[in-house]
Amino acid sequence: MQQEEIDRLRTELKDVRQRLVEVEEVVQALRSGAADALIVAGPHGDQVYTLRSADRPYRLLVETINEGALTLLHNGMIVYANQHFAAMVQLPPAQIPGGVLADLICPDDRAQFAELFAAGLLNSSRGDVHLQRADGVLVPVQISLRTLHDEDLQGVCVVVTDLTERQLAASQMRIALHEKELLLKEVHHRVKNNLQIIASLLRLQAETLTDAQLITSLNDSQNRVRAMALVHEQLYSSGDLAQIDIGRYLRFLGSSIQRSYLAHSLAVDLIINVDDQIFLNPDTCIPLGMIVSELISNSFKHAFPDRATGRILVELRRHNDQVVLTIQDDGIGITPSVIAGQNTSLGMYLVRSLARQIGATLQVAADLGTRIELRWA
Repeated sequence: MQQEEIDRLRTELKDVRQRLVEVEEVVQALRSGAADALIVAGPHGDQVYTLRSADRPYRLLVETINEGALTLLHNGMIVYANQHFAAMVQLPPAQIPGGVLADLICPDDRAQFAELFAAGLLNSSRGDVHLQRADGVLVPVQISLRTLHDEDLQGVCVVVTDLTERQLAASQMRIALHEKELLLKEVHHRVKNNLQIIASLLRLQAETLTDAQLITSLNDSQNRVRAMALVHEQLYSSGDLAQIDIGRYLRFLGSSIQRSYLAHSLAVDLIINVDDQIFLNPDTCIPLGMIVSELISNSFKHAFPDRATGRILVELRRHNDQVVLTIQDDGIGITPSVIAGQNTSLGMYLVRSLARQIGATLQVAADLGTRIELRWA
């Protein structure tokens, strides 16, 4: 081998060694995050690839999110806290690392926080507590903790959400809802009063008449109006404007109707049995009340023409997924035309129409008196 060839090989070897050193420096820079960019020569010219530290975007995200973010050691010591958390507790950011998060929790909530932290060490946990700011003001927050698995650090990641605005909005909503409930109660109260006035006018009108048929018609109208008025009375006197205790409603309604027939010297026992905890909405209660009023009144008027005593039973039961209303008397029974649906009296016309309104099926039977049953879902 000639000397020139030996010198050429030595020069190439030196170049390779120099490139290896440069590659080692690049790899080290990539590992440490010190490199900002990498320029790679290619067929279309040099290409610049940004190589900022891989965790830089995450650090920017953590610092700019509208949540408090912390990293804790397994003993609760803070090793990192973002700017937002520092603002939440009103402490200088540099003063927070090295402290213990439990010391920034309201004393009354520290036992609860200890349970959350223990669960967070095992896997994850979430709960509401109060931070205590440097000036002593309590800040309601939700703390989410999750165990941190990292070869360099064993601890817990913590996200702290300020609940002040959320609780304020919830408080304002509760106030608005309370005002709405008061307004609705006032509306129901006024409607009930107006309906009672109408019922009183009908009663006064009936007292001026001598025609028995007209008096009966006015009394029937009074009972229908009372049935509607009682729904509004139950609504404004109860704590729930969306539903009515139907058992309580039917007992009040039955007593009202029974009193209206005391003047006729009818000693009829009215028994009302309703399963516990049956609540219905007003849209169902009003037609249901009118149905019950109509059928009880019919029994008082027509079931006992030959005697002054009798028995009327009203039952409301839940059966499977249906509500079943049964009204039965031990009177003289009912005519075949009514059973066949051919009766054209106003009372039975209203009962059938109102039953359709609430989606109920209607069955009429004459068995030791009259038995009428309604079923609806």
